[in-house]
Amino acid sequence: MAQFVLARSGSPAGSSATPSPDAVRQSPRRWRDVRALIGVALIVGCMLLGSRLLSSADARTQVWAFTHDLSTGTVVTGDDVTVTSARIDGTAYFGGDQSPVGQRLSHRVVAGELVSRSALATTGVGDRRLVTVSVDVAHAPPGVSHGERVDVWVTPKDDAASLAGNAQPHLVLAGAIVDEVPSIESVGAASLVPVILDVPNADVARLVAALHHGDLDLIRLPAATS
Repeated sequence: MAQFVLARSGSPAGSSATPSPDAVRQSPRRWRDVRALIGVALIVGCMLLGSRLLSSADARTQVWAFTHDLSTGTVVTGDDVTVTSARIDGTAYFGGDQSPVGQRLSHRVVAGELVSRSALATTGVGDRRLVTVSVDVAHAPPGVSHGERVDVWVTPKDDAASLAGNAQPHLVLAGAIVDEVPSIESVGAASLVPVILDVPNADVARLVAALHHGDLDLIRLPAATS
């Protein structure tokens, strides 16, 4: 008689049960998140630092600059300077809120030069005077302007010497500073033009005497010697 063997749990005879594999869990990736955060922080920090460096490099200060060349001893006027901006350090220059107008130059300056404190004399102006001289328009340098230097020459009014051509001019004052010259429009058709000279107090008497003794000539000094 044939015998049948029943497998346990209802499985056919001769079959073996295959165990199910264990579930694999994903390991946490926190270290990647930390690295990402550090990278973002570094980028933001570099951007902020670069922005600060650029802003500090472009920081400008309001200062004064000369508008044209001026000679030593010139008293600075409002037309001689203008406010500009520049990248400077320290207090060696006049700030925009500190006007240099009315002060005297201790050395020659050129157009565009910043107004430094060393360029202005620390002494007062009480030892100088403004003297007006009348000069024939043909005996004054064309276009002479404020701040330039001129030599003052006089030719004595000696009728006999003049007729004989023997009148000899002589130097009255060397390197006088031109303070003011009227415009051509204000002079009109006049043959004499008034020129205001800035001279040392000790030279005033000699200059005034020359005005009454003869005709004056103003000889412009080259800029390099002013």
